[in-house]
Amino acid sequence: MVRGLSEALAMTAKAGQVVSGFAKVEAAIDTRHAIALIHASDGADDGIRKLNAKMEAAKRGNAADSAVFPVVSLLTTDELDLALGRANVVHAALLAGPASKTFLARCQMLIRYRMTAGDKVSGATRNDS
Repeated sequence: MVRGLSEALAMTAKAGQVVSGFAKVEAAIDTRHAIALIHASDGADDGIRKLNAKMEAAKRGNAADSAVFPVVSLLTTDELDLALGRANVVHAALLAGPASKTFLARCQMLIRYRMTAGDKVSGATRNDS
């Protein structure tokens, strides 16, 4: 499932619907081009908090935009690096387009899978010998 998510992100990047790097993500938020944020699951809390706050402030500034703004933290830095073809990717933003919608749909599938798998694991019997 993670591999499929990484591949979907790579296709989204090839379609030109992803920007990465703190400054570029910040600019995408400021210009209202960002439709979702992507943070590495092992990224620093400080940068994540700053970009999330900036996004919330941008949403409050636009009363007409009451939509939920997705924030994705399902991939590690290494997985983001591989998907986007560059090193040290911690933050990225999705731009509007069909590839971005596909990526977000894959994110939802992975979240549902992990919730279901977690339920099965928690109810399963383990051999603790």
